[in-house]
Amino acid sequence: MKKSNLKSITINVNKRWFNEVKDGIKTEEYRLYNDYWKTRLLNKDGTPKTFKDIKYKLGYPKNGDQSKVLEFEWEGFIVKEITHPHFDNKPETVFAIQLSKRKTVTLYNGK
Repeated sequence: MKKSNLKSITINVNKRWFNEVKDGIKTEEYRLYNDYWKTRLLNKDGTPKTFKDIKYKLGYPKNGDQSKVLEFEWEGFIVKEITHPHFDNKPETVFAIQLSKRKTVTLYNGK
């Protein structure tokens, strides 16, 4: 499938995670390996879906508010087990979505 025919995947997060990604501290977004995320990230045959890019958003910003949106190239994910405070420090299997290649966004100022 051509990249132009692909859809973006949107991931909404809170301020802590958004700022860590923005500052380059966090390079993966963890999502539980559950039915909801399997449906979003896997095809029916179990193969990984491909997306145009990732829209990583601080909360649910108003349309056009690019200050709360980071865009990344889609590089896929790794399925792995982690222990993390967000998951009560218990081992969990997660999708680790890669956020290493940030896209440069040019804002249009209307002039």
